[in-house]
Amino acid sequence: DGLVTVRTEKSTGYPEKKVYSITPLGMSALTAWVATTAPELPQSRSIFLTQLAWADLLPKEDLASLLDRYEEEVTMRLAMHREKVRRRPAAPDRTPRETFLWEMIAQHEIVMLEAELTWLARIREGLV
Repeated sequence: DGLVTVRTEKSTGYPEKKVYSITPLGMSALTAWVATTAPELPQSRSIFLTQLAWADLLPKEDLASLLDRYEEEVTMRLAMHREKVRRRPAAPDRTPRETFLWEMIAQHEIVMLEAELTWLARIREGLV
């Protein structure tokens, strides 16, 4: 559609590499998409929340086990994401605002998972 161009780079000992570049028409379409597309909210439904809705049926020990398993999963994902962010190469450095936005995008999952652990601690406190 004329939104991007592609060129092939040959490299000795490696497969050909395709390099894509956005065209002025593509940049215009991208800008319009960013400006007009409705933002997507984080997903609020999960299997865990359904389990939690029915968790009063469980004995105290089984409910504690469910919470423990969920906390382990969240903690593991948090550690993995922190490491991923630590290893991530620097964001494009075209403007200070762009650099800041890319850093905030990298931190988003960490903030969400930390909030999940805080919420989980409140559940545990309320069940005492």
